[in-house]
Amino acid sequence: VISNITITVANPGSGNRYYINGVLQQTLTLYRGVTYRFHQSDSSNSGHPFRLSTTNNGTHASGQQYTDGWTTTPSGGSYNPGNSGAFGQYVVPTDAPNTLYYYCQIHSGMGGAINILSGSVNTSGLIASNVSIQNQMDITDMNITSGLKANGSTGSTGQVLTSSGGGAMTWTTPSSFSGDIADYITHTSDSDTYFGFPGSNQFVIRTGGIDRMNIDNTGILTIPDYIRHSGDTDTRFGFMTNDAQEWFNYLENQPSFELRTEELFHEEDGNGNNLIDIVIGYDPDNYFIEIDEYLDVEFNKEIREALGMI
Repeated sequence: VISNITITVANPGSGNRYYINGVLQQTLTLYRGVTYRFHQSDSSNSGHPFRLSTTNNGTHASGQQYTDGWTTTPSGGSYNPGNSGAFGQYVVPTDAPNTLYYYCQIHSGMGGAINILSGSVNTSGLIASNVSIQNQMDITDMNITSGLKANGSTGSTGQVLTSSGGGAMTWTTPSSFSGDIADYITHTSDSDTYFGFPGSNQFVIRTGGIDRMNIDNTGILTIPDYIRHSGDTDTRFGFMTNDAQEWFNYLENQPSFELRTEELFHEEDGNGNNLIDIVIGYDPDNYFIEIDEYLDVEFNKEIREALGMI
C-alpha cells in the first residue's frame, strides 16, 4: 500500500513551518510495512528538504538523519523540493522505532512528530483518495461496510471489478453465453472429438471418430461395446457382439459354471409359443447369474438353439 502525503510550507506568524495535508505540523501515525510518499512538488517547498530523525528537530538538535527505508526522487544530491515530481519515500521497516520526527534539513523548528505502529492499517488514518496499490497487496480479512468504489463509483448489481492490464480498475458487467450452438462443440486439436446436436432431438458424444454415446431422434440410446468401471476392466456391461455364434465361441474359451439346478425353466402359451426361458447358475467366482425373459425374436432363437433349448 502506498499512502500519499502532501507537504507544503507556510508562515503562520512564527516562521516557516511544514503543513501535512494542510494541517500545521501535524503529528503523523505511520504503520510498519506500509509505504508513504511525502510529496514536495508544491513551489512552497523550495529550499526545505523534508527529512526524518530519531531526534526532535533532527540535526538542529545534534541528531542525525534517519535513513532506513528512506529514498528521494530524484535521488541523492539531485533532490530539489519545490519542483514537479519531487517526493521522499519511506518504506516503514518492521524494526522502525516507535517514534520518529520530521524536520527541514536547512531550517530549524519546521517539523513535528511521527508515531510508528504495528498491526493492521487503520483506514481512518488514511485518505482514501490518496491510497493506491503498488505491485501487490495481501489481504487477510477486509470488511467493507460503506461500499467499495473504483474511480468514484460503486458499480451496479452484477458488475465486477476488472483491470485493463494497465492497473486501472473499472466496474464491468461479465459477458455470458446465451443462444444456440451449431451442431457440435469440437476439440481444438481433434476434429473427431466433439459433443453436440447433429439434428433435432439428437445428442452425440464422439472421441477419436467413434460415437461413444448416441441418442437418436426416437430416443434410442446407442453405446459401442461396453460401459466399463474406471478402476476394474473386468467390471462392465455392454454388447460384445451382435453375432450369436461369435458370442458362444467366446464363451467356449471362458471358465465354465455349474448350474444351480438341472432344470431349465420353460414356459409357453396355450398355442405352444415360447414365452420365457430361464437359466440359473454360478460363475467361477460364485457370483449369481440369471438369464431370463428371452423375447421371441430371431436373435434369441439363435441363442436358444446354441443352448440346445429348441
